Amino acid sequence: MTTQGANRLAPVLQAISLVGSFLGGWASMRLIKKGWEPMAARRRVYLFGAIGMMLSAVVPLAPNAGWAVVFISLSYFASSAASVNLYTMPLDAYGGSSAAFAVSLLTSGYGLLQLFASPLIGWVADRHGFAPICVAIAFPPMLAYLILEMTKLRGTPTIRS
Repeated sequence: MTTQGANRLAPVLQAISLVGSFLGGWASMRLIKKGWEPMAARRRVYLFGAIGMMLSAVVPLAPNAGWAVVFISLSYFASSAASVNLYTMPLDAYGGSSAAFAVSLLTSGYGLLQLFASPLIGWVADRHGFAPICVAIAFPPMLAYLILEMTKLRGTPTIRS
């Protein structure tokens, strides 16, 4: 695919991400309206997002650029659907007055990850192409889901000032 062709796809991928974010929030809202606890609803939507993000691992196996774009789009959609729920979990767990700090830690963690991971990703891509990166990024979201399940809060936590 040419650079110009890839650039034409960028707005499409952003639109797919936007739809994923909206539908991820909508799905958890629907579960909550059906009687699910908010954290359980968001974990469930995150699970489906983590499963969808595993499609990143098959991008290198795509028979052509069109299929690669389909897999990338579906993974990006799933990432956005999961992320909107992940970022909302601190509100459900700790309430509005304490959630800002929890979300700031989450955002800072992503910032640090980018600071250290981006050069490593570039180094790997320069030497081995994007296939190992696609496989490596496919599975951590499922690990995050398993951590969420193992550490799920029971009841309302007590926040000390």
